[in-house]
Order: sequence, then structure tokens, then C-alpha cells
Amino acid sequence: MSDSSNQQHVVISILETTLVEIAPFATQIITPDPPDPNHIYTLSRFAYIHTQDSQMVLESPLAHCRVILHDRQSIDILHALSSPQTLTQLSNQFADIPQAIVSTLLSWLLGAEFLTVSDKNGTQEEEPSLQLWEFHDLLFHARSRLGRHNYPYGKSDAHLGKIAPLPAVKSSNSLLTIPLDRPNIEAIIDLDLPFTQVMEQRRSHRLHGKQPITIEQLGEFLFRTTRIRSIETNESVEYEFSDRPYPSGGACYELELYLAINACQGIEPGFYHYCPREHLLRRLSGSTVAVYQLSCQAAIGSGLPQILIIFTARFPRVTWKYHALAYALILKHVGVLYQSMYLVATAMELAPCAIGGGNSDLFAQATGINYLDETSIGEFILGSKSK
Repeated sequence: MSDSSNQQHVVISILETTLVEIAPFATQIITPDPPDPNHIYTLSRFAYIHTQDSQMVLESPLAHCRVILHDRQSIDILHALSSPQTLTQLSNQFADIPQAIVSTLLSWLLGAEFLTVSDKNGTQEEEPSLQLWEFHDLLFHARSRLGRHNYPYGKSDAHLGKIAPLPAVKSSNSLLTIPLDRPNIEAIIDLDLPFTQVMEQRRSHRLHGKQPITIEQLGEFLFRTTRIRSIETNESVEYEFSDRPYPSGGACYELELYLAINACQGIEPGFYHYCPREHLLRRLSGSTVAVYQLSCQAAIGSGLPQILIIFTARFPRVTWKYHALAYALILKHVGVLYQSMYLVATAMELAPCAIGGGNSDLFAQATGINYLDETSIGEFILGSKSK
């Protein structure tokens, strides 16, 4: 066995065969924790194996290192640790590996928090705060922020000259368009409710009025929240930037709006895409089964929402520019747009309500858009206010 630590890579080997390589992230000192012969151990529910650079790699959002699995026996050991094992039980299953080697491997896995103490049924001992985390949430948190990985992070030029960035404005094949009114912003500034009053009155309204929202109100709402005010191009990277009423990291503005309109005075029910540059709606379809199901999932009270606004993300607009934090940044943009819509709807005395989740596959069925290119990431319902 060779063991080169010093916060350098730690290599655990049998004779000339390397079992695993412990690769620290250099963010925290990792020390081995010798296993207790009387304890039962199980692979942490946060540990996962994936391929990277033609290697099998063990990682965890709890760990400050990754473990490179060089030999089939290391994978077999991890597979065995998916069920409760004592050191003796594990060693007996791998009689051709000296127990000292097995113990050393366990000590590093314990020290890096890939293993956890459990009972004989596999119930893991976790502190209360950890019990409240789900695997995907903790992994997403750890990998989209600095500290528990050493992967590329932040702005990147990796795709420059290789993949063309998406334009700031999405093209559309729909020929049926509905122009929307462009309100006088200066007049609105003079007549609008005071900002603090709007903030204090902001509420989620799940019930809509008997008289539906009007096309004029919808036009004003979209104009005040998501229209494109200007577009610029950075010639050095050929990336288009736009300016809109809400902020967006890197001026990516990857969010698109699709409207399932069930009741709006002046607009036929159907499914529409909002074009923020021209400030108009493009009709995509009528009220198809998939569109109806999307509305049903956001149903309020005893009926469908007057308008369901579905946010999608054109992911390449952000992933072209950023490593690691792209999806987290997109979610921040959704939250920013939620708040902007809430405040504008409150000022207009409309009924807004953000929805906590939705069905991205159903959206893909409704539009035929590739799930990985663009799909739904947020939902917001809008209608007239119930008296």
C-alpha cells in the first residue's frame, strides 16, 4: 500500500494495483478516521458515483474531496457498503484484500464523510439539520457555490469560437400575432401607487373576478415587467445583451414567457408566446389537451386561472457564459421576475400568484420544444381581482 497524503492525492494500492485515489479540493484539511470494529457503516445517502474523464469517480456534497476509483475491487467494496457492514464483515467479503487495506480505505471514506454510522437495518445516524436535506438539494447547493468542489466556476470563455451563443431574442414560426398596447410609462409614473404602498399591499390572490382581465391590462402588465428596452452586441464575443425592466445576471435574459389564456377580454383562449421586442403575442395553438392539463395543474378555487404564465429558460444563453452556477443563476432570475410581476400586478390592482412547481415534460409535449434546449422553470397565474 502506498499512502501519499500531505493534502496531496492519497493513493491506496495493493502491490502494484491502485485501488482508489483520494483527491482533495484544498478547501479543508481531510484526515482519516479509523473505523471502530464495533460500529456498522453504510455509504452515505449523499454519495454518488459518476464517470468523469474516462474514470469512475465517487463524490458527495458533504465531502471536500473526490475519490477516483481505479480498480473494479474498489467499486465492489462501495457496492457492498450500500448495505450495513462492520469492518470484519466487509473484510470477510474481500478475503483477497488485506484487512489493513480495507481499514485504511474505510478510514479515509469516514474522514471525508462518504460513510456514516448506521444500525443493522441501514438507518443512518444524521444530525437533525442534515436529516432535513434531500440529496438533489444539497448536491445542487454544494456544486453551484464555491467551497466543496474545485471545478471551473463563474464566467467562462470555454465555448467561444466553438459554439455560437443564442441570440437575445428567440425566433418564432407563428404567423398569427396579436399586437399589445404600449402604455405611456411617464403617465404611469405620475399616477402609480407609492412604491412602499405597493410593497405592503403585495399578496397572492388565488381567486379571480367574474369579469376576466382585459387585453389592455395584459399588455400593460407585460410591457411593465418583461419588454425589451434595448439590445446591444458585444462584438468581441458576438453575444447579444438586452435591457429589460427586471435584472438578469450577465444581461443573459434567458427567460421566455408562454401564456395559457383561458379567459381574457379581447383574446381568444389558447396558447401563446410573448415576444418582448415587438411587444406582441404569437399564437401557438388552441386549448389542446396538454395546454388544458397545464392549466389544471395551476387551477385555483373551482376553476382554471384566467391566465397561466409559464416561464421557460433557454439554458444555453446562460450555460454558454457560466460554469457551475448557471442553473442557480436562472432560478434567481425566476425569483426576480416573480417579484417584479407581483409588484406590477399589485399596482394595477390585478390578482397575481406564483406557483411552486410545474410539469416540464407536459410543457415539452404542449410545445414540441427540446427539453434540454428550453423548458419550463416557473409558473405564475394572473387575472382580474375578485371583489
